[in-house]
Amino acid sequence: MAQALIAGLLGYGISSSKINVIDPSHSIKKKLKNLFKVTVTKDLDPRILSNKIIILAVKPNKISEVCGKIQASELNNTIIISVAAGATLEGLSQSLPKAKVIVRAMPNTPCLVNKGATVLISNQKRLHNNIKERVKNVFLSVGEVFWVTNEGQIDIATAISGSGPAYFYYFSESLILAAIKLGMPKKLANELVDQTFVGAALLNKDSKDSLSKLRKKVTSKGGTTEAAINSLSEGRLEEIVKRAVECAHKKSLELSER
Repeated sequence: MAQALIAGLLGYGISSSKINVIDPSHSIKKKLKNLFKVTVTKDLDPRILSNKIIILAVKPNKISEVCGKIQASELNNTIIISVAAGATLEGLSQSLPKAKVIVRAMPNTPCLVNKGATVLISNQKRLHNNIKERVKNVFLSVGEVFWVTNEGQIDIATAISGSGPAYFYYFSESLILAAIKLGMPKKLANELVDQTFVGAALLNKDSKDSLSKLRKKVTSKGGTTEAAINSLSEGRLEEIVKRAVECAHKKSLELSER
């Protein structure tokens, strides 16, 4: 996710000289330097800690350690953005008592191709518009941005947009396997499924019709699509999806409580 944000910010027009990265891994340090020409250090650097925006793009199990290392710094005028799953605003505020503005972000992997969906919430109920725009612009560089005022929406977003790409890939895999089993070459099956879903998503985005209406336009009475939809309905697809999302949401809540 950090790499996606760096690429997005550079593409957005931010100079590489204004982006500083801390990562203890020598291989990642070398990779980021070669790819983006940004400054990468393995240790905490006062210059980085004085940045106006600090993004905590770390694994959930590392967030406490990282906060512990930076909490002694002067953070009054710094915007802290966390993309660590499960790291709550309350927990971040306790770990970083000097930070006035903390933002919790839930981006997803399509940020890697600038088509991400990022949900944001701040610890400030009335976040200054200037600060709000600055944070928004960070994530606009890699996709669409959605602000929420209830932190519970972040956990729901984790189960929908955060995990959603995996659901899509799983369904795509199943569709490709079904095509192959019927006798279609694997390469063609992959290409057809990819283009079908890309086209369907773009049509939905550009259309004023509801998803239900778009589906009905494809589903002719007594036709092939109707037969497939009936089979999915009989298999209780809606209930399966509902249970899957509920499981993801429950896990997100469990991570937040750790």
